[in-house]
Amino acid sequence: MDNRDNVSVHEAAGEVKPASARPLLLYVHIPKTAGTSVAAMFHEQFQEKLGVVDMGNREHWLNVLKLLPCRYDCLIGHFAYGLHAELARSCEYASMMRNPIAAMVSYHSYIVRRTDHPLHACMGDGSLEHFLSLPAETLAVFRNYQTAMLTGKPGASAEETIRLIEREYPIVGTVEQLEETVFLLQQRYGWGDIHMRRENVGNSAVQRNKLRPTEYRRIAELVGVDLMVYAYVRARMEKTVQALPKQQQSAIREFKATGLLHL
Repeated sequence: MDNRDNVSVHEAAGEVKPASARPLLLYVHIPKTAGTSVAAMFHEQFQEKLGVVDMGNREHWLNVLKLLPCRYDCLIGHFAYGLHAELARSCEYASMMRNPIAAMVSYHSYIVRRTDHPLHACMGDGSLEHFLSLPAETLAVFRNYQTAMLTGKPGASAEETIRLIEREYPIVGTVEQLEETVFLLQQRYGWGDIHMRRENVGNSAVQRNKLRPTEYRRIAELVGVDLMVYAYVRARMEKTVQALPKQQQSAIREFKATGLLHL
């Protein structure tokens, strides 16, 4: 992207820039990735400088950002990569993935519960088996939906997604590495103290273990690219954390134990 710094993974927790010198943070909030916890944390840290983007009102948001380009320090929402192309200000991206099998199970459960969801009427008896038997054109909405949001391109390959992450996303964390992800965000964006509770985050291992083998295979086929990208993102996070000074690694362990992260 034009006028944006390309930051390596090893710089993710680097020196904090003054707010006026930082690019606008575009946080791609992928559905079913610790949304309640993440939203509360972003609201606390950015306060009035946070814009929660409703893609159902896209033109309104684009007009606001054109008229007041420095109104926000961060935009968060269920938008895909590519929003930067319509903004005059320099931007950088961050996001969080979730184990794609667990995410898909959670997504299905959410739609079954939410009678106002556009796809609720398609859920039949509410079983996962029924969901996985839906027509291909209906399931296309969910096919590798995490990488589709990270790239802004349905059908993106794992290879091109990984290249884009390396180039455009200083931080992509995972729900399963939530504390590590939050620590890197705090370090990069100069956040204050954090008191975090994991809310609305199911146990990924438990969810996967409840699946029948046939259900697991069919979901894996639906999110095959997501699985490859997720494996890369997890490994990148592990490498980044392992390279941190011992004192910072200790702070992450304390954060996991207490839910408190000090600046």
